[in-house]
Amino acid sequence: MFCFKRKIKNEDSNKDNPLKREYSTLLKKYTSLDYTYESIDQNIQKRLCGEFTNGYDCSMYLTYDSRYAIRFKGDMTATEFDDVFTVLIKDLGNPDFFCDYEGYVWKKDGFYIIYGLYSLNYNYEVPMICVSANDIGRKMAYNRYSAVAQAISNPLIARGLNPQKIHYYKIAFFREFGFGVTFESKDTMVSINYDKNTLEISFVPLRPEGEVKGLELESGKKRQMHGITITNLEKSLNKLLEETKDYHGLNIISA
Repeated sequence: MFCFKRKIKNEDSNKDNPLKREYSTLLKKYTSLDYTYESIDQNIQKRLCGEFTNGYDCSMYLTYDSRYAIRFKGDMTATEFDDVFTVLIKDLGNPDFFCDYEGYVWKKDGFYIIYGLYSLNYNYEVPMICVSANDIGRKMAYNRYSAVAQAISNPLIARGLNPQKIHYYKIAFFREFGFGVTFESKDTMVSINYDKNTLEISFVPLRPEGEVKGLELESGKKRQMHGITITNLEKSLNKLLEETKDYHGLNIISA
């Protein structure tokens, strides 16, 4: 069996490279990695390890599409992911964009700093901070993304469930499906989706199947509300959650 490894070109590696220079700035600012600008490519090959500013393990990495990256461990928890996001916000401010297949995106000095889950293999994503010189497609203004995320999260947080602790991001978003969050409660798989001014909540009972649980799709139920805008999204979701609490069992937590 042959094993192919990605090769990093070494010719002219010590010449000034603006993208590598920006990456070097990120490494110095946020990590304990012991490197020099001239040794970046060699240290990436060795997967040089160190710590992020808040103590989380990280390493130097080059993605398959040639983005320099600070790579975190694949088993990083959603809480740890959020801790790193907090560090970046304190330093860089709020992101400029959210991109469904990229994550949080800042545009700084002609470069894009991207923090999100980077897909390495099928169903295997690793948290990374990447720097790219190329424009990011499919992006949404962060202010709009955050407004929808907050409107969906607030009613759930009031009931003891924070989507950011489930999906890593404030809320899951894919352009094809809209905004959403899926969670298990009261032996039921609950899904909340908001797309094209339609708010939907669905419930599918779970049945034990050995060490896992199966979905009883034939017994599923859903409720929809149409004509829902961002301004009345939170109020509408609160109403739906109250009307369907016999299915999901989430009650507002008393102050």
